[in-house]
Amino acid sequence: MLIATLCIQACATQDEPPIRDFPDADVPQLGTPTLPVPAIGAPRVPSAEAAREGYQAWNNGAGLRYEGNWRGGLYDGEGKLDEPDGSSYTGEWRGGKRSGSGRQYYPDGTYHDGSWELNQPQGPGTRKTIEGFTFTGLWSGNVIANGLLELPSGHTYAGPLYNDKGTKVSGQLLTWLEDLAKRGDRYAQYLLADCYDRFTEPLPDDARRHALLQQSATQGFAPAQLALAEHSTGGDAQLWLQRAADKHHPTALYRLAQERHEAGDYAEAYALAERALQRGSTQARRQLAWWLATDSRADAASGATAVTLIRDIAITTAGWQYLDTLAAAQARAGEVPEALATQDQAIRNAQDAAVGEEVLAALLERRAEYEKGAPFRVESEEHP
Repeated sequence: MLIATLCIQACATQDEPPIRDFPDADVPQLGTPTLPVPAIGAPRVPSAEAAREGYQAWNNGAGLRYEGNWRGGLYDGEGKLDEPDGSSYTGEWRGGKRSGSGRQYYPDGTYHDGSWELNQPQGPGTRKTIEGFTFTGLWSGNVIANGLLELPSGHTYAGPLYNDKGTKVSGQLLTWLEDLAKRGDRYAQYLLADCYDRFTEPLPDDARRHALLQQSATQGFAPAQLALAEHSTGGDAQLWLQRAADKHHPTALYRLAQERHEAGDYAEAYALAERALQRGSTQARRQLAWWLATDSRADAASGATAVTLIRDIAITTAGWQYLDTLAAAQARAGEVPEALATQDQAIRNAQDAAVGEEVLAALLERRAEYEKGAPFRVESEEHP
């Protein structure tokens, strides 16, 4: 069966709005609020329009849209930026960077709402994480030393949080979490497990962390189930990963999709990747596009689907990995001249990023295939 057909069948039932059994939001690191701030800030406008002034609407034709005030061709003043992955920022800008009061929102519900300086949180603000934790207080970058923490269970804590640039958990917070964890609060158990994982105080304690995650996961908390899967092996890892995916956790869905694809269950892999994508996983978008573009069974229709998935993000971010994926998709769709141009840009950007010789050689190898008019086919399960 053609890959395009598999994708269509797998994704056909995923049109309903995302369903969550855990609170909305997103952070790559679990527990403490270390949400990265996206680097997209300066508009990529044609040089002829570099002197935009006043209030105007603009888009790059690839999902990046800005409406608001400009000065000298840069976002400056009040405005809203929408990005192709579904994230957005609404608020104040200065010199093309988030500066002043504003709200950064991510496609799976995470946000940081507060004061900004040069694209970084600075001053009062509120942040919500994928686990549903809400932190309110004074921020310095991605560190909040003091403030208010609210758990999804409704319990709140006010006081010192994370000290020494976020490397230590305050003793007061630790005591509060310990008390709630003993009383069975699954969110406190999870956050306390994180305290025994990545900090200098308290000292890391694998046994304590695992026991707390087990307690939280057993109560059905998806982030704890995913964390257990990451720290387990064999059947236990599979059990917890499946449970987290059943709770619609985007990272769990993405990782389970990779496993299903490696096992040769392509229809299930595409369905899982599509579900992860709908819940805000940019990783799933690139992975699905790569599979559709490079799988040995893919056809031109698969390539066209892959182009649709990856084009806007590749053009807007200009990241060499995204461009490499777009070139593979274009070659699969029969758009050979476009694939060559895109791959050339990917190679230039990879060189600027000082990638290793092995990566550069792989990029050049793919370009050689496109120059012969052939798409690139691989058997590996993940994007390089």
